[in-house]
Amino acid sequence: MRKKLAITLGLGGVIIAGIAILGNNYVSQKSDAQLIQEAILEQNRVAEEKRKSAAELAKTVLQAPEICQGQTAGFIFDYIDLEPDDYVSWPDWTLSANEVEQACMVAAFHTTNAHAFAIQGKEYTESTPANLGMANFIADVGPATLMTDGIDYGDQNASLYDLLNGFYVDRATSIYKLGREY
Repeated sequence: MRKKLAITLGLGGVIIAGIAILGNNYVSQKSDAQLIQEAILEQNRVAEEKRKSAAELAKTVLQAPEICQGQTAGFIFDYIDLEPDDYVSWPDWTLSANEVEQACMVAAFHTTNAHAFAIQGKEYTESTPANLGMANFIADVGPATLMTDGIDYGDQNASLYDLLNGFYVDRATSIYKLGREY
């Protein structure tokens, strides 16, 4: 009888321990509501980090590429004067600029787009710019004369480097232009 009692008590203890372990596991599992709440908090944390990163990037005033040093902005004004009527394509911008000016503008185009994409939290991959994208970029750079000391609109001998830097200052102070991509 003692053997049966010992076996019964031992078996009962094992069953009680098993029930306690299963109960503890069940109670410690997260509910669907807790999982959803944690996911929402994580999303909010990631969004806040992106917002802070975008705000830091937005404070950055870009610099014109070094290749633009010594180049003149005359082709910018000449090209803007070719602006077509609505629903007509811009002419090929490369016909208005020499090779160094083209390299300068493409580098500035990529710098601007990379910055805009970074502010938006997207990745930018450099590729050959479309004519319309470059036309829009050039059309935005020209009016930066309003923000650039010493450069008048249409000044054929104006420094392209200074004009692009003026464009970047204007862009950095404009909420609309800051995240604009071309």
